[in-house]
Amino acid sequence: MDADPVHRAEVDLLTRAWEKGSQPRDHVWPTAALWGRLEKQIQDMDVRPSGGSAPRLRSTSGRPLVLMPVAQRSLWRSTPHWVAAAAVVTVGVGLAAQVGILPGGKRVSVDERTYTTPPGGRADLVLADGSKVILGGASTLRVPESFGKSARELYLDGQAYFDVTSDSAHTLRVHTRRSVAEDLGTSFIVTAYSSDSTELIAVTKGTVAVRGSGERVVLHANDVGSVSAAGTVSAQRNAGAERYLGWMGGDSYFDDVVLGDAATTLMRQYGVKLWIADPKLAERRFSGPISAKSLHADLSALALLLDVRYERQGNTVILSPRQR
Repeated sequence: MDADPVHRAEVDLLTRAWEKGSQPRDHVWPTAALWGRLEKQIQDMDVRPSGGSAPRLRSTSGRPLVLMPVAQRSLWRSTPHWVAAAAVVTVGVGLAAQVGILPGGKRVSVDERTYTTPPGGRADLVLADGSKVILGGASTLRVPESFGKSARELYLDGQAYFDVTSDSAHTLRVHTRRSVAEDLGTSFIVTAYSSDSTELIAVTKGTVAVRGSGERVVLHANDVGSVSAAGTVSAQRNAGAERYLGWMGGDSYFDDVVLGDAATTLMRQYGVKLWIADPKLAERRFSGPISAKSLHADLSALALLLDVRYERQGNTVILSPRQR
């Protein structure tokens, strides 16, 4: 609290909420009905993409943990105070003993906090060392309780942007299923969904060392590294890392990708279900931007570009071959 006035304000907010909750109440709340309504909202957020199941939105305690979507704003500034207070309590309950798996199969048991976003969600996090993290949609970040004390180790399944506070005594490392990205004083993006065949690391400032199954590869500002399914790390120099920042503002750019992969990305980033009715259609390639602000207009234009039928049913978009 002494180190950061924001922390003090949050504790004061929780104290007031606690005191108010302990006062005698002359009103009986319909808790059963309210919980039923909330439970339905949580179930409605369980978006299931074509060909797979949605990630389970669970904290390490087993309770649902949903961080509200934000658009280039702090989670605290964009959420009503009572919701923010509830979020802190829920995350606190999410503390548990977990077993992490490092590259090479080494296991490590730690106490940690787990942060999870739903498809289409965003979360702004500030870590104990002051480093900032923006967590993308359908992503999970595990932070050991010891973070910043003896080491700075993070565990990511999904997509996140890291703006790292410099600490020469404690290197920050981001562990994914196939690799470890070691910060050498920088800002960078990691896209590493465990269900994808490759991982991507884009450096926007400074230097990052990436190690997969072999020798480590050092990436500098504007470099983009990729990690194959076998753990092989390769680098594209001066590849334009800034274009990988778009998702934080609600924009995605696709560069010669197959439609099936793009559908998965759209589900994660915007929470929209994109159904592709024909396997051959899913293999078609395209390039271009899609924005959250004009999502359905962009998808309609994409359907025109690919010469396919476009049908929208609520939050679901269906692409199918045109009838000749």
